[in-house]
Amino acid sequence: MNERKEKEEKDKEDEKYREPVFVRGPPGPEDLLHGPPKRVEVLEKGLARLPCDLQVPAHGDNVVLVLWYKIGIRTPIYSFDVRGRDFMNAKKWWDEAHFGQGGRERGKFLHGDQQRPFTIQDVTEVDSGLYRCRVDFKFSPTRNGLVNLTVIVPPGTPEIQPIRRHGVQVKVGRILGPVNEGTYVELLCRCRHGDPSPQLRWFRGDVVIDGTWEVFQEDRVQGVEVRNVLSLGPLTPSDVGGNLTCQAWNHELAPPTSTSIIIKLNLKPRRVEIREKPNFLSAAVETKLECETWGSLPSAYINWTLADKNLTATTTEVGNRTLSELRLRVRKEDSGKLLSCTARNPHFPNLVLSDAFILNVHCELKESLDSDAVDPSTSDRSRLDEDAPDVSLRWGASLALGLDGKDGIEEGKDVYLECIVHASPPAHILSWTHNGVSLVQNVSKGVILSNYSLVLQNVRRESGGEYRCSASNILNATTSPPLYLNVKYAPVCRENQDRTVYRLSRREEASVKCQVFGHPPPTSFKWTFNNTSDLVDIPQERYTSGQEESVLRYIPMTELDYGSLQCWSSNKLGTQQIPCIFHVIPVRIPDPPQNCTLMNSSPDSLEVDCDVGFDGGLPQQFLLVVHDEETGELLNNLSSPKEPVFRIQGLEGGRGLRLSIFSFNDKGRSPTVSLSATIPSMAAKRTTGQGLVRGIPLAPVLAILLGVVGGLLLVALVILGLLRRRGSSRGTGSSTPPTPPAPPQNRPPSSSPSKHSLMTDEENPDLILHHVQAGGGGGGGGTSSGKEILVTDPGRLTYPGSLGVSLPIWLHPSRQSLEMSQWSSFEQGSSIPQLRPNHTSLSFSPAR
Repeated sequence: MNERKEKEEKDKEDEKYREPVFVRGPPGPEDLLHGPPKRVEVLEKGLARLPCDLQVPAHGDNVVLVLWYKIGIRTPIYSFDVRGRDFMNAKKWWDEAHFGQGGRERGKFLHGDQQRPFTIQDVTEVDSGLYRCRVDFKFSPTRNGLVNLTVIVPPGTPEIQPIRRHGVQVKVGRILGPVNEGTYVELLCRCRHGDPSPQLRWFRGDVVIDGTWEVFQEDRVQGVEVRNVLSLGPLTPSDVGGNLTCQAWNHELAPPTSTSIIIKLNLKPRRVEIREKPNFLSAAVETKLECETWGSLPSAYINWTLADKNLTATTTEVGNRTLSELRLRVRKEDSGKLLSCTARNPHFPNLVLSDAFILNVHCELKESLDSDAVDPSTSDRSRLDEDAPDVSLRWGASLALGLDGKDGIEEGKDVYLECIVHASPPAHILSWTHNGVSLVQNVSKGVILSNYSLVLQNVRRESGGEYRCSASNILNATTSPPLYLNVKYAPVCRENQDRTVYRLSRREEASVKCQVFGHPPPTSFKWTFNNTSDLVDIPQERYTSGQEESVLRYIPMTELDYGSLQCWSSNKLGTQQIPCIFHVIPVRIPDPPQNCTLMNSSPDSLEVDCDVGFDGGLPQQFLLVVHDEETGELLNNLSSPKEPVFRIQGLEGGRGLRLSIFSFNDKGRSPTVSLSATIPSMAAKRTTGQGLVRGIPLAPVLAILLGVVGGLLLVALVILGLLRRRGSSRGTGSSTPPTPPAPPQNRPPSSSPSKHSLMTDEENPDLILHHVQAGGGGGGGGTSSGKEILVTDPGRLTYPGSLGVSLPIWLHPSRQSLEMSQWSSFEQGSSIPQLRPNHTSLSFSPAR
């Protein structure tokens, strides 16, 4: 019973709060307005999240009711009622008039988001406006917040329409035209949708060409219309295929929309030309002629006519070029008729381009005339002379004045020459010569032959000289008197200047000659100097000028005075376009040769090898001078044109030499490199030079020598210890050493020394002792041991004892004999005698 009663009370409580309690009008003073309006922008059909602060202001307080209002509507549009319920099971209500029958899907309250709890899906332009969020707390004052919702409506697709102007109606789809070249066109771009109002801009490719627009109409029913009018014209060939785009844009959230069109034009033919017009045509012979036109779009029509009679030809179209090929067989009576080629574009009916020339038909001579022409009689010859054409040459009517004598025509202008021919029978061959060389038509080089006229376009100075024309008929030929053409031109540099590069040392003077020519001759000169950092005009007092040359006196004083000299000349027609350029390059005496090394490779020769030093900017040569070091006598001098390498031959042994090496160029000689050398009796390589000892650097030599000496000392100590130990073992039991056998008395020196004998001083005066070798051979007689080995002459001793090792020894200059157990002492300079049968021997050999 109690449970039923509680349920009924609860239903009544629910019925009490079934409809929300609404406030009337704006918030009162008891309500708390929480901050200024917050801006929310969202794209049409997007999701709008409206902020509303649901944070409780005090601990223990709770949200009991949330109401959303839209300014302009007195009642709420959405409520979130927590009264009598927990927050997650709050009662929700919405205004179906505002959100529609599916309002539950459009308006949602997010329980977990306390900053932006209310969302509106699929927003439309109608949803834009000012919203108020009201939050009622259980204890705290009511809080109100304003939200300004703006719904961005993307712009509609622009429409492009032509405006009828100048009597031309333009068709617009994806292609503008086709319209004729030179037409003026106006295009209207408009956009009728979008909030805020869109901006309209015209693009050509990626470049904005018109960024002005205006709002033409603004109506809630029909919407907003924005317009931009683009004016084009006159249209030119550069507009063909151009892409024009009208773009509408209103907000960064909305992507721009655009519409593009392509310009299509009808173009006029630019030129028509008959290729390689022949000077004459042979009767009854087929001739191939070509006529070309270009620039027309669509391709032009080509028509051939001969004396107003249409001819049939073959036409080929490639792009905007049209080529027509005509095969023509003329007759004798066609001579003098006009053959023309015309080009037309039907879209330009009033424009006709044509090219033409007068036919000159040649007929072959009859056989009857050939026999008379071989050896004619006197009467026949006079008849031929009377029938010869009368030919003269004159300037065109517009140039008849001012081209005689010293006067002439300026370079770059056109010249017309007319060949006047009177002949009976008529002349059928006409030819032209320039300075004796035949002229042929060459349009690219400005030589045009037309009928009896010669046109020289854009004449150059090479066009000057003698011109003649010749005319022939079936009886004879005549050449006109010459007509001289003088071409006036501004000065230019002579191609073969005396010098263009000047190699100068400081304070060295040079006369720089500038040679030019022109017609009329130059009247003034100007010099400038350029050193890459500055361009300086040279005063006139530094140079002298003649009619076709100027000489500059130039002296470089510092490093900045080296660079380029430029010479300019002028005459009545102006100043030369390209100056004459002369380069001033610094030079000096060369550096001396470097790292010179001396080596004697044979008893009477010496080799000198050096590195090349800087040549001073000029070709250099090398010279070696040899003097006697004591007397100063000149012994030899050698030169080398390419590198400082010399070989001196015919030298005497034992003589000291002083060598002087230097290089030289046109500016002088380098400092001298001095070397000293001594040529021994038997050749030994010696080199000297700064920082060198016998051609080897000092530091490495000392290191090697110290290492060798230390090693030899160590080996000698070991061997001497072994020898002493061996000797002590042999003398055990006797305090008196054994008496050595007496040496043979008065033994004569050997007249024929063995291969182990010593060499005399004359044979090798420069021997240097290195070590002594002791050893023994087998074969009887036992062995012998030595206590002390001394030599009187520098050299190398070999002692074939039983140990077979090398003994380094130190020679004392006071010792004059050699003492061994088997031998007595020997006098200085004597040879070692023959060995005993035990093959014990002593010998020495020269050390290098």
